[in-house]
Amino acid sequence: LVELVPENLTDLWYLYRNLKEKIVEVETLRKKTIKRGDEFIKGKTKLVSLKIKIEKLKYLDEKIRLGGKIIEGADKGKYHFFNLSINKKIKIFDKLENLPKEEEKDIVICVVDKNSAEIFNNREVKKILAKGREIEYYKEIESFLNKISKPILVCGPKNITGKIKLNKEFFVDTVSHGGKKGLKEVLNRQIINKIFEKISADKEKKYIENIFSKRDKLCYGYDIESELNRIKEIIIPSKFVNKYESLLIKAEEKNVKIKIINNEYSDKIEKFEILGICWY
Repeated sequence: LVELVPENLTDLWYLYRNLKEKIVEVETLRKKTIKRGDEFIKGKTKLVSLKIKIEKLKYLDEKIRLGGKIIEGADKGKYHFFNLSINKKIKIFDKLENLPKEEEKDIVICVVDKNSAEIFNNREVKKILAKGREIEYYKEIESFLNKISKPILVCGPKNITGKIKLNKEFFVDTVSHGGKKGLKEVLNRQIINKIFEKISADKEKKYIENIFSKRDKLCYGYDIESELNRIKEIIIPSKFVNKYESLLIKAEEKNVKIKIINNEYSDKIEKFEILGICWY
């Protein structure tokens, strides 16, 4: 059993290319129907798990559509179709080769109130006490956080987090508790995922800007097919994947890296539709 959560569009492309004939488990809503005489009465809706052997796949814009016969669960023998998108978990009961590398998601969380700040950095915890101080208290927190190179989330009451100023970008959230209770409150929300979505988007924008600084190594559109032997990477906005699907598959067979980018950040690439980066 493998549990996967696609973190980006390139992960979705990998699953699109590798899930055919695989057995997966998904959760879906089913409404129980009871027969009373000649009458069918619909009961409560509940979440059920289905095991499906994938037969059909379609790459849609920023998600994939999968379908196949239910081999275990409600409506066994019938067909079920579902969408898989970024950050949606799927369980796979077959071995997959060359899984995409998991994105590093390491963040420092500082939970602060007027009495103390607890800074959680993996398993290390740094505690800073106010001890009746105010200006010095916040300066000590700032000094410690400014030395950290990882992304930082500062959370606490609004009137407290607003007093912390760092010499770099950091993220802020509001919690109603201090210490470990505040940490638990943050971890139970989607704020961490949203932070890494923003970090990933910023990296993607910089990556695209960097590509165009190497114009002498770029080729475009269907010209890529004739240059496949010297291309090391292909970059394509999600909206053009269907149009160039056969070309992408040929490229993968030649071990060319495929990177699919969010349509939102693709304005520089859109007029070319697809870019190839050459080795030389």
